[in-house]
Amino acid sequence: MKKKIYFLINGFGKGGAQRQCVYLLNQLQKNLELEVHLIYFYEGFYFHLLETGGLILHKINYSSFYDPRNIARISSILPNDKVVLFSWLRSSDFYAYFLKKIKSNILWIMAERNSKYPDSILFNLRKKFAKKANHIIANSEKGASYWRKNRIQNVKISLIENAFIQEKGKNDYFNDGKCNIVYAGRLEEQKNIIRTAEFLSKYVSKRKSVNLHIFGEGSQEDVVKGIFSEYLGSQVFMKPFEEKISDIFTSADVFISLSKYEGMPNSVVENAALGNKMLLSDIDEHKNIVGRNYKYLLPIEFDINESCLMLDNLISAPVESIKFEHIEEIMAKCTLEKVANQYFNIFCKVLNNYDN
Repeated sequence: MKKKIYFLINGFGKGGAQRQCVYLLNQLQKNLELEVHLIYFYEGFYFHLLETGGLILHKINYSSFYDPRNIARISSILPNDKVVLFSWLRSSDFYAYFLKKIKSNILWIMAERNSKYPDSILFNLRKKFAKKANHIIANSEKGASYWRKNRIQNVKISLIENAFIQEKGKNDYFNDGKCNIVYAGRLEEQKNIIRTAEFLSKYVSKRKSVNLHIFGEGSQEDVVKGIFSEYLGSQVFMKPFEEKISDIFTSADVFISLSKYEGMPNSVVENAALGNKMLLSDIDEHKNIVGRNYKYLLPIEFDINESCLMLDNLISAPVESIKFEHIEEIMAKCTLEKVANQYFNIFCKVLNNYDN
């Protein structure tokens, strides 16, 4: 009899976590020992990449994500025999908690895609709900440590890093003959985007040979546009996230990520694999990729003048001098096949523990 796995996710919007979910579902459905189900509310940006031939799809008819009737709608899909319910994003964790209380046959696995959260009612409630999970799978060591520090008893915590998919794109996305600096990510406080914008605004103001490209959306978008207002359309170009991000990364001269914290930063891994010059924040999540001796790391509360000098040095540095300490190891151990097999092994352990 096949093992039944139900993935629960709101939809496949513009995020690295959603893209990773698509990759994982595409690989897991090839496993003949699994019956893989997907419960979702909407398709979203990455849905067209999903291979559905080996999936059983369940789309929820909803009017709001906050409608408690969604719990009953999901419950009606789940069978009465033992199944793994895998909540992939935080919004799905709340549904999974109530479903676990309603149906005793559910074995709940929770995904942890980040490493730090604000002290708020929402996230503190999630901490309490997580005590009912059977297993938590984090994609970074800091994410796993977050739950260990919260002393979640009787809940197994595992680390499975993101699958690495090599996507070398075309190198002609930028053809203006300038030095093109790229930021790609959510425009949110976690990404330190306001401070980053203030720094880069000063940088481009004195360097006419540089263009800056910001790819992303978020709650701080209007503030960022205000900071760059003098240069928008001339040296600074802001666009929504693009699916062909591999072309952008392949064409970039420098990639920048000055986040305050991360889970497993997909964009940094992808740029490191391409050998791109990167200016990064001095956080463990980045150093786990580039190494602790990487020269171009900035503290979170960085000095703007000193940062401008560091960026100048990075741009002028020979490409062959840019070395990333751990990228080859990550590429070797994080193939899609190996990552999917790690998930499969955890599914088996959770189901076996249920039997015992």
